[in-house]
Amino acid sequence: MAAVVAPPAVVAPVKNELNTLKVGVFGSLKKGENWQPYPPNPPNEPPFKVGNIHVAQKRAPGKQVYADMEYTNYDVGAVPADFKDASGNPIVTIDQVPASKKQARFYGKTQNEPAKIQASFQTSLKDFRKTQFTAKLAKKKAANKAELNIRQKEITTGTQSELDEMTKVYSEKKTELQARLEETFKEHKKKVLDNKEQVADKKYDTAPRDLLAKDLQTAGEDVIGRLLKPRETRKRHRFMHLLVKPGDAAGSGSGAGAGSGAGSGAGAAAGYGDDSPGPYGDPPPLEGGSRKRKTKRKKPHHSSAI
Repeated sequence: MAAVVAPPAVVAPVKNELNTLKVGVFGSLKKGENWQPYPPNPPNEPPFKVGNIHVAQKRAPGKQVYADMEYTNYDVGAVPADFKDASGNPIVTIDQVPASKKQARFYGKTQNEPAKIQASFQTSLKDFRKTQFTAKLAKKKAANKAELNIRQKEITTGTQSELDEMTKVYSEKKTELQARLEETFKEHKKKVLDNKEQVADKKYDTAPRDLLAKDLQTAGEDVIGRLLKPRETRKRHRFMHLLVKPGDAAGSGSGAGAGSGAGSGAGAAAGYGDDSPGPYGDPPPLEGGSRKRKTKRKKPHHSSAI
């Protein structure tokens, strides 16, 4: 019985995106017909040599003449995920995509036709890569927009949470402040009514209205001073550092030294000496006590005349 020989396995051709490039509306450039990449070399043809033009009358129609030339390919797959180049600039056009020089053999009927084929091939290839890049960039932009929307939602939700907490603290302190002011006013009102004669005769050192204003100010400052700052609320927001004024972090450390230095410089510039009072009274004593200026007394002049 004869052995059954299995038919040879059919190997599917490797799909190449440059097998056919469209030119115009109906035209196309096909690998192996209009052009041949390097390597491999077509059979029975000399090796590639850039700039080499060869004519063979016995070749198939359209391939009587060929020329070895370079073309530029664009590696869309090498574009970084963040679409930024080495300098950090955004990549937004095909001309910013990493490019490399390739060699190919272009065929034609006449001596000038291979160059025309190469030009059409280069234009079509760039358009093809541009389409790929545009689709990839659009996908990235869509992902960025979705991420930004999520981020904005988180920011809005977090900010509203902080505002709600601040409103709650404000309302509580406002109620407390109103109560303290009302209580202080009632106390002063009672004192005035208990001392009607003294008030009528103006026998007081400070007018009741001035005492009331001072006590109201003290009561208000006490309540306001305990008003929680946004950073001290129950939940610290992740973006709360944006509300900090520039320099606040350094204020507790070097601020005092800088302020005293600036103050003394300003005083000197305005014409106030070490021992001269400034516009707001005497200057603060120097560290270690005040200095006394030593003056040299002049010796009395004795005349020799009697």
